[in-house]
Amino acid sequence: MVRIESVCLALALLAWHAAAFAQDNGSAGQAMLRCDPGSRIDGIDGDGRYVVGSYGSGFNDCEIRLAPGKHVVKACYEVGTAGATDVYKCDQPRDLTFEASAGSIYRMRLKLGRADKWEASIEDVTATESNVPASPTANKSRKDIPKDQRKSMVLVRASERDEPAFLKGEVQHLWFKMRDARQVLSGPSKMHGEKDGYFTDKVANGESLAIYYMFHQEGSAFSREFSYVCATELPVYEDLPGGKVLYLGDYHFERVPGGTRFTVTHDVEAARNFLQANHPELVDKLVVADWRMLRTPELCETKGPTLRSAAPAR
Repeated sequence: MVRIESVCLALALLAWHAAAFAQDNGSAGQAMLRCDPGSRIDGIDGDGRYVVGSYGSGFNDCEIRLAPGKHVVKACYEVGTAGATDVYKCDQPRDLTFEASAGSIYRMRLKLGRADKWEASIEDVTATESNVPASPTANKSRKDIPKDQRKSMVLVRASERDEPAFLKGEVQHLWFKMRDARQVLSGPSKMHGEKDGYFTDKVANGESLAIYYMFHQEGSAFSREFSYVCATELPVYEDLPGGKVLYLGDYHFERVPGGTRFTVTHDVEAARNFLQANHPELVDKLVVADWRMLRTPELCETKGPTLRSAAPAR
């Protein structure tokens, strides 16, 4: 087994490796190579330095600039096991050959399996990633914000016996990742169950949220089951405003082979009726939170029971 410190070292080499490929005249006339979570690049065109896409809260998307022409990428993977400090990786790297075009964007795709049953490929993603929206600049300083605008109530409704857990995070390119692993323990427990299947929480101005896992309970509290988000797209609520009641939607969970699938609908009138009956002073502050579908860098191979969006990940 290889210690997790190797991932940190590889991430530190990412900027150096990318800079080594860059030309003096900047990015004009070059191609860009990015990488999926968990993918490892042991070398390009004989250059033995490597980068690791990592996964989860440690994920950083590769951005390696290449000159136009033929390139050979030595592909591997490096993935941590749930609850362990070690990682497992491929036994033998594989050479991926592709022809890079100036101005195009490519991504190293990774599909994990058992033992040597893994796949990697280089895909042209220019059509979907050439205009990646910039990550939002959250308002980190709240000293100049009026007190009543510093926080909002989050409102979400779930299926019977199900409770969604949301975590704070940040956006990078097409990805949403939790801010740090400590939130896995501290964040979801703060949600407050109310009547009619609604749950509430508080969120600070400028924060971003997405579902991370779901509690399902059958019978006693000791029969609680966790399903974790992984390898999917999910609604991400970015740079949230303060002073509002932010309705995230109604989350519906359905058992399917291999885990649980969720869908999101909106019933604003029902949410308004809930507030009128339970928090009448907040009715006028109700708004539907804006969201967009982003990917999660969480890998199912590091999780327990899986939770995936009904909308397939691209």
